[in-house]
Amino acid sequence: MTFRDLLSAAWRLALVLPLLAAAAFGLLAGATALADHATIGRAIRAAPPVELGVPAIDQYRRGFREGFFPECAGLSLLLREDEAAPLASVIRSETILPPPDTTICRELLRAFADEGAVTWFTYARYWHGSLLLHRAVLSFGGYAALQAIAAGLVAGGLVLLFAALARRVGVVAAGLAVGTFALLGDAVAVGAVPMQAVSVTALAGAAAAFAQGGAGRGNAGVLVAAGLAGAAYNFFDFFCNPDVLAALCAWIFAAVRLKRGAAVRPFDIALVFGAVIAGYGAFWALKWGLALGYAAGGGEVYLFSAGDAERWGPQGGGWLPGRASAAIVAATFDAWWKGGLAVVLAGIAWLAVRHAGWRASAGATFALLLIPALLGFAGVEALAGHTLAHTALTFRLVPLAIGLGLASLVLAAQITPLSRKAAISPAE
Repeated sequence: MTFRDLLSAAWRLALVLPLLAAAAFGLLAGATALADHATIGRAIRAAPPVELGVPAIDQYRRGFREGFFPECAGLSLLLREDEAAPLASVIRSETILPPPDTTICRELLRAFADEGAVTWFTYARYWHGSLLLHRAVLSFGGYAALQAIAAGLVAGGLVLLFAALARRVGVVAAGLAVGTFALLGDAVAVGAVPMQAVSVTALAGAAAAFAQGGAGRGNAGVLVAAGLAGAAYNFFDFFCNPDVLAALCAWIFAAVRLKRGAAVRPFDIALVFGAVIAGYGAFWALKWGLALGYAAGGGEVYLFSAGDAERWGPQGGGWLPGRASAAIVAATFDAWWKGGLAVVLAGIAWLAVRHAGWRASAGATFALLLIPALLGFAGVEALAGHTLAHTALTFRLVPLAIGLGLASLVLAAQITPLSRKAAISPAE
């Protein structure tokens, strides 16, 4: 990839992303105006407390963890929406600010009885696109129906991702990557928390779309597709796993080109990773621009405060090298069976490698395919304070890295280097 490729991708994204942001804003405002807020409020209040993060904001069911912080933030936002002022509601995104001695989920239950009993603030920094599903389902059905649909979306998204990867890298490598992410990443239980479910589905869908239609393009086209994947994910995400999507797209890019026999440089992999992050960040910044424009017109809005630095940067004690990475590794292996499952998956990868045969050149290919996951961990360390504050959400890089590592072993054994291909005669 060259500077010309970067420039070409940048101007294309600069033209497209503002249009997508305008469409996203219109979609959210329309959904807010059309939603039946009285019915939504009754559906939320009728949900059992255990499904709303009470008594524990992080719960374990059947060995899988469910983190309820994003869900309770989203549900409290729905309680405060005003269908008479949908544009302001979308920009302001009012939600509960819990005091230090309790959780947002417990405060949500207090707000059911009296919204004035809790503290509210404008959570304008996010698009909150995940709530599109909540508005649509809860306007007609109950919270259990929302959870069932959310679980179905997660399953569908993972199936799409598997199918897209299998077409590009083979069934075994795709199964190891997606299966490890789904099982060690608690994705099979995330349907109980629909905000996370939509985010995981969007992550899988964006990666599948990149694998299907973006990874095989020319250099500039790949960067544009990566940026669009990041932007689409930002619309639905709650700042949980941008590094996961970036690592996955960069790995898909490298795997597709290596399978074709094309040369891949570490710099190219880093550019694709960076394009996903740039698209994610640019679309996020467009939401901030809407909020700041609203504030300039006299509206009250909150984006960031000095206190955010205490958990986003070194002031929170999260800057010690390796501490954030160690925390998300521990969060991944929080149940005894997960270590055993990792061993089983490694055994499957070993059998596939033994069947394909390990060539002397495979080590270099394997090392190249590990770069995306390493870049992901660099991102985790760069935002160590945020990682440590939300390990129940940020830990999914570890399952992905393990899955991609196992898949990379299989691919490295299967891929014949370009120099070797040139030396093989038709008679062989």
